[in-house]
Amino acid sequence: MSERVTAWIEFGPWDEEKLASTEDGRVFLKLLEEFGFNEQEVVHESGIDTLQCDAYEAKYGTAAFVEDELVKCAQHLGLWCLQGDEGGDDWNWNREVFSPDKCMGNYTCGAEGYVLLSQELFDVFVSELDEAGAVTAIRQYFTEGSRTLGEWIRAEG
Repeated sequence: MSERVTAWIEFGPWDEEKLASTEDGRVFLKLLEEFGFNEQEVVHESGIDTLQCDAYEAKYGTAAFVEDELVKCAQHLGLWCLQGDEGGDDWNWNREVFSPDKCMGNYTCGAEGYVLLSQELFDVFVSELDEAGAVTAIRQYFTEGSRTLGEWIRAEG
């Protein structure tokens, strides 16, 4: 039996009219509709319009978005995605960000979504880098893990 958790996903830069003007875009919009999000809202953050979608009690958290190919379709259309879930009995909250080309990062979060640094990741940073490099990498991890989708697109896109 699958554990059901609160999960969410965001897409940007969001332009529904542009998406609706292409066959691939219409397929993506239909997938969004069929997913059955509880709430959808377009917000303007860091100068970028993003679509925020909440799915309460999604099966396996963010895995539900992968199973339904939402991330893959969005990437194909040149969209960025930021997805997350509120964890389950056996895992912490999670955030993942995808550019149109690849996964940019996976971040473990505590309650309320604050980015956490696991002992395992800390050990990687300090074992592979000198002290200054480790401090820089840790700061970058926290900065990137806390970015909104608009901030990711603005910084990297």
